[in-house]
Amino acid sequence: YRSPTSDETSAITPDPIVEVGDLCVNPKISHLDLVINSVMPMEPPGSKVKQDCLHGFDHANHIASLVAMKPEVVTAMIAALIAVISAIISIYGQIRVTRFADRLAKQREAESREAQTAALMAKYRDPLLRSAIDLQSRLFNIHQNRVLQNFDQRRLSEQDYLIINTLYVFAEYFGWVEILRREIQFLDLGDLELNRHLSELIVNITKGFSTGRFNDKRNFDPVFQLLNGEQRAIGEIMMTPRSIDQTVGYECIGYAAFVQKMSDSEFARWFAALTEDLDLITKTSKFDGDRLVLIHGRLIDLIDFLDPRCMRVALKYRTRIEQ
Repeated sequence: YRSPTSDETSAITPDPIVEVGDLCVNPKISHLDLVINSVMPMEPPGSKVKQDCLHGFDHANHIASLVAMKPEVVTAMIAALIAVISAIISIYGQIRVTRFADRLAKQREAESREAQTAALMAKYRDPLLRSAIDLQSRLFNIHQNRVLQNFDQRRLSEQDYLIINTLYVFAEYFGWVEILRREIQFLDLGDLELNRHLSELIVNITKGFSTGRFNDKRNFDPVFQLLNGEQRAIGEIMMTPRSIDQTVGYECIGYAAFVQKMSDSEFARWFAALTEDLDLITKTSKFDGDRLVLIHGRLIDLIDFLDPRCMRVALKYRTRIEQ
């Protein structure tokens, strides 16, 4: 053993010593350091061997802490983890169920509205179809078969019938259109494709009656021109209430009731313009009838929609007027 020289002594900086009772403790030296130093006194401080030992002790201590953890603590941790996972699954499931219920409710609502539309069409398809057929047939006969020509040569009863019945044919169509319009508005079926198509066809016919300009032609043929309000007014006075199975609805008055009501000036005044047009046609040798042709073609479109398979109206009765 050799005593350190004065240079070596001055180069060594001793660790601070803290006195605790009868013990002298160096705060930089841990318990593990003391054990390692006692086992390997010849190894210098900070050597690789001592560092590996320290790391081994650290891992061993960590493993020991895990192994030494109480079963109750492990169980509590697992239970907490399961609770969190269960809560997440529950929330996700509730979101899925809510979305599915909302989607199912919307689907049922759409199916209900479609069913209402189908029931409405079944209820009013035939009378609307029949009125459209009668009107287009009368317009075809006026234009193509000239039923109002040589009017003076007909008997008075026949003359009266042709005029009054023609007015009724117009009025009956407006009546069923007004009834259908009110039913659709009551049932709120405006966003269904079936109803949109039907409404578009009816609107086209309405515009055919009311427009004052067509195909860039100003002062379009005034014969059979009826403004929207006039069409609806005629439809309103043609409606009569009916009650079936405690359900209140409407239907059009029949021809006999119409003839009787025509003796009422307040009722008959709504047909003054049409009566003048019919009278004009009876006195005209040549009648082009541009508006009549337009209305007739759009009535055929409505008939094709209401009876696409020609189950109620044969195809031969859907002849369009050629201009």
